[in-house]
Amino acid sequence: MTARKIVLLSSIAVLSAILALQILLGGPAAAKTLTLKESPDGIKITAPSGTEVLLSKRNDRWTVGTASYPADPGLISSLAESLSNLKVLGTVSASGAEERFGLDKASALSVELTAGGKTLRKLKVGKASPTGQQSYATVDGAKEVVLVSGNLGESLGKGEGDFRDKNVYAFGADTLIGVSVQGDESYSLVKAGDPAVWKAVTPSGGADTEMDAEKAGSWVSSLASLRAQSFLSDDLTVPATALAAVNLDFGSRKVRVEVLEKRGDSEYLMRCSESPSPFTVSSYTAEKYLKKLSELAK
Repeated sequence: MTARKIVLLSSIAVLSAILALQILLGGPAAAKTLTLKESPDGIKITAPSGTEVLLSKRNDRWTVGTASYPADPGLISSLAESLSNLKVLGTVSASGAEERFGLDKASALSVELTAGGKTLRKLKVGKASPTGQQSYATVDGAKEVVLVSGNLGESLGKGEGDFRDKNVYAFGADTLIGVSVQGDESYSLVKAGDPAVWKAVTPSGGADTEMDAEKAGSWVSSLASLRAQSFLSDDLTVPATALAAVNLDFGSRKVRVEVLEKRGDSEYLMRCSESPSPFTVSSYTAEKYLKKLSELAK
């Protein structure tokens, strides 16, 4: 790259930053909010590569993809709200200059909001502003490049799994009535006595381990819910043998959780009967399902 071109590109970047700052300093009077008349029930996000993420709302619940995975309700509701009430801070270019603002075909995200199959709004989302708190975009096919509130590229430029509800399962701790662990050390915990306390039962049927009631109760309560760190592909090939399997009896619901393998220093691969997809969790979370009976003894 020639020195002249470097200087030219640097000048463009500086001028863009100055222009963005001038728009921000223009205050509330310089901004306007583009509010949709209808609430969207569909959001399609298309990456420059052509990969699409489909978010759909049915019966007041958002789902992700054609498999209709439950979506993160807070994340998607916030995203739909910001896209439906788009805060435009000002115009930075009347003529387009797409590549400069990351709005060319090779760089931009395309976003379409729909309701009942009807298009409500189309956006092209480019680079973040120099402050990282705003984004360059075009709205509904206009050539004008505008500065909008929020880092939309960061919010929208995610994979399908990032929009999913990370709750794998969640039940009340008081509904858990039995725990069975299969692994290097296999055992079961059952509630017995009056008042009921957790007691250990070995595969042979013996109950020869005296439990620390506080440790056992705290551990069992920690198994009442599970959140994934990230979801992986449904057809991912996983190890045939698990490091450990934990069967949880919630009375009306039986749940099986398998710890499959450790990945690196800080996460594990797991799967669960409540999810069609394998997923990763932190080492801290996985180690709850690798508990040895001796750790619960007095």
